[in-house]
Amino acid sequence: MKQLPTLTFLLLLSSSFGQYEAKITQILSAPHSSTDRISCENSLTTTILPCEFSGSTFDIQTLKSALKNIAVVKIYYVNTSYRSSLTFDQHALDVKRFHWLNAQFPEFFADPIIEWEVVEQKGCTTSEEGETFFHGFVLVHRPALTEENRNKEIDALLTFIEHPEEGYKEPELDPLVNTVNRPSSSTSTATPKKNEEKNTFAKFKTGEYALYKHFQQTLINSPGINRDRIDQWVKVSFNVSETGEISNLTFLEDYQLSASDRVKNAFQCMPKWEPEMENGQAVSTTIRLDIRVSYSGDVNGIYLRNGVRPEFNEYELGLTEYKTVEEYKEAQKTMRESGIYVSLEHLDSTKHFALVMDVTGSMGSSIAAMLSWIKENNASIPFSSFTFFNDGDNNDTSAKPIGKAGGIYSTRSIHEVNQVVETAMRKGSGGPELSENDMEAVLKAIEIDPTATDILLIGDNYSDVRDIRLLDNVSKPVHVLLCAAPSKIRTEYLDIAKQTGGKFYLNGEIIDLSKVLDGETVVLQGFNYVYNGRKFRVVEMK
Repeated sequence: MKQLPTLTFLLLLSSSFGQYEAKITQILSAPHSSTDRISCENSLTTTILPCEFSGSTFDIQTLKSALKNIAVVKIYYVNTSYRSSLTFDQHALDVKRFHWLNAQFPEFFADPIIEWEVVEQKGCTTSEEGETFFHGFVLVHRPALTEENRNKEIDALLTFIEHPEEGYKEPELDPLVNTVNRPSSSTSTATPKKNEEKNTFAKFKTGEYALYKHFQQTLINSPGINRDRIDQWVKVSFNVSETGEISNLTFLEDYQLSASDRVKNAFQCMPKWEPEMENGQAVSTTIRLDIRVSYSGDVNGIYLRNGVRPEFNEYELGLTEYKTVEEYKEAQKTMRESGIYVSLEHLDSTKHFALVMDVTGSMGSSIAAMLSWIKENNASIPFSSFTFFNDGDNNDTSAKPIGKAGGIYSTRSIHEVNQVVETAMRKGSGGPELSENDMEAVLKAIEIDPTATDILLIGDNYSDVRDIRLLDNVSKPVHVLLCAAPSKIRTEYLDIAKQTGGKFYLNGEIIDLSKVLDGETVVLQGFNYVYNGRKFRVVEMK
């Protein structure tokens, strides 16, 4: 009986070794990328681990401690295709190098989120030349969690808050992503989608704000309107043809002649509209507007379309320095196409959400997208509170017990969001470990905002949820909007949405996990996630 603990340990060790060997085989057997020659060096987001041309000796003692708490997102293994002998066993050398990496950094192989890519350099033609080529590993990672890097990120975000028209700028993580040739996939059976023409509503050619200005300039007040202090909504309908022509102006109720004449005048001098489009074809349509005709110049010309007042952007209100609306739209395009912004556009507006967001290191672009969306939708946002967390204000792990790590900052006022975000970021960036206190922040949001029906958690895919065991204490649906998920998804976030009855938002797509049963598989971004009745597990690479 005394030998059982030893036997159990040996079995676990054997299982772990087998999983590691299987992962090496999987990485090296995947189709390889190629390039003539890799040129790389240590930078803010890359760390190189070089070795000699035909050996497996690495000298990185000065880097080892610095790499322990770096959020690695991708690892390139680089070799050369040149062989000095036909009998040379390149695969054996590759495996030996991987064994060394695992001995030094086993956490790289244990993390399911890290991507791997093998790159063969084909420009080498001799052994002597091979000695000058880079061989080894290139680690692509987020900037180190230093005070200097954190302050740069905060400064970039504050600049964006002050000048959103300039967009949010952050360093590109992977300098090699566009320098290697990747093999085309021959295993995909997906049918390419045809380019689909978008359907659009008919609109005033130069925008909603321009239509408002048109009404202001052409609803000229008659003496009767001023004398009788007329201030009323005039309801009309009209047709916009396939060519944008305006016709069939109809008043839907009876109005004083002075009011209806002013509206007729506005339509008589109205330019063409852009017609409605269906499947790429222009079609005729009927428009319904409520137009305010008033003795007061402040409100004269305000209108509703189908009962809804249009929202005017910063360019239309003259709050930017752009010369044309095209320049403004181009500056905003990247932000509005981000996964965070697009996902927020799909939120259920009938619910009252408590927003909870990770603001630890390297979340700047996601925070910028969130703030941009809130600013542009402040009149109709579904959030009743805002909670931001940094996993304990830079305290050591020993000072951050589960459920009491701290570093959580909240507000119920939309006007305080920018300041609370900055405060949370300046107080800390995640401390010495990479995992975060997502569940503690969710529970705090539920506590401070009892009116919220649901929680929206904007989480970081590159960080573990270290307090996931608190999930059983969550009493409201938690909808997860995941950042930094180019390929694999950290399964804790799927578990959170599934167990609480929330939706899962990924790059603008809404995934409903409520109907996934025990033993069923969900396919996300080419990876399979099997549900065992309690948790998800990734089971297959694409």
